[in-house]
Parts: sequence; C-alpha cells; structure tokens
Amino acid sequence: MGEWEGERQWEEEEGVTMKEWQQATGGNCLCSAPGAAPKNVTFLRNKSSLVVGWQGLRPQDVNGVLLGYRVDWSKNRSSKEITVHADTRAVLQPFDPFTRHLIRVQAFTVAGAGPWSQTLVLAAQPEPRKGKHRRSWAPLVIGILCAALTLVAVLLVVYHTRKKELQFG
Repeated sequence: MGEWEGERQWEEEEGVTMKEWQQATGGNCLCSAPGAAPKNVTFLRNKSSLVVGWQGLRPQDVNGVLLGYRVDWSKNRSSKEITVHADTRAVLQPFDPFTRHLIRVQAFTVAGAGPWSQTLVLAAQPEPRKGKHRRSWAPLVIGILCAALTLVAVLLVVYHTRKKELQFG
C-alpha cells in the first residue's frame, strides 16, 4: 500500500484529516492509543435525562493528543455511541428510569481508541403498580357493623313505639 493510500484509509477510519492531526501535534507526535480506561464513571439522573461523568486520563496514559471520549450507552437491546471532545461528562437523553442501562466510556487519540471503562449498570426501577393496591377489610367490616347496629336501634325504637300504642290504645 502506498503512503497516500494508507493516509486516506487512516483519515477515513479516524475521522480526522492528516492536516488536522499535524496542526494538533505539530507533525511530530509519536502517538498511540490511550493506555488506560477512564475511571470513576458516575451518574446523576432525573425524569428525562442522565448525566454521566468520569475521571479524565492521567497525562502519562494518554499517549499523544487526546481528541475526546466515546460513551457507549445501551438500553433495550440497542446501543448508541456519543462522542465528547472537551469534557468529562455527557448528557444522555431521553432517559427512561424503568429500563436497564449499560454505560461505558473510552478515550481516543489520533492513533486510536483506548480500553473501555468498567461498565456502569443502572438497574431498572420497578414500574409503579396501578390499581393493584392491597385493600384492608377493616373499613368494610366497621361499615357493616355500624349499619347493623343502626338497623337494630331503629327496630328497637319501632318495637317500643308499637308496644306503647298497643298498651295505651
């Protein structure tokens, strides 16, 4: 493979032109892929989004000019990759708290991508129960007893009233 063919293939694979790489490195970088994975991947969540953060690489682990990070976000058997260039956090949307999420992060340089971080697993929250609340029998029993006592009281009043009517004419 000729020098120019290899350069074009490299540009296609990395998404960076040789000119951009030379400007970033001064043209004399002995670069390789990062030697370590991002650490301490954490998250904050609300109803609609998930903010993922991580600790950046140490300078000795970068092995060249760090171009950014890739966040691999898997949910419902589908995967999405987000590229972050200058930050150590990413906002993932839309976020569904009732779905299991798998998140991992990797750093990349002009020469390639480093290893993935440990996978962060966010377990799905249980769906709220609708209409299947446990019901107590106590209010029903108390209501029936109150109705029965009221009926007995009314019958006693009627009985005594009729008894007096028959007695006094």
